[in-house]
Amino acid sequence: ARNSADKPDRLYSLQGRVNLDYQWHILGAFVTVGYGDTRYYHHSRRYRERLIAEAGLTFRLPGLGEQVTYNQKQENEMPQKTKMKCHKKPK
Repeated sequence: ARNSADKPDRLYSLQGRVNLDYQWHILGAFVTVGYGDTRYYHHSRRYRERLIAEAGLTFRLPGLGEQVTYNQKQENEMPQKTKMKCHKKPK
């Protein structure tokens, strides 16, 4: 049960973490270490405090997150704007 006798009703937690992340071509890896302090609401007693450690792999999907570069050569090859000729309506 959600609020049974062996579990507290409401808690809050403060966490500090440090991350290290490295990205290769498609594959990446991360490591996180930190400290967490969980306390009860309405008084300052601690529920638990512990070390936080996480590690994992990341994958970059092709076509996402890549930088878009502008090709200068294409700009020079574009045709110049042409002036529109206006004809006066006869009276």
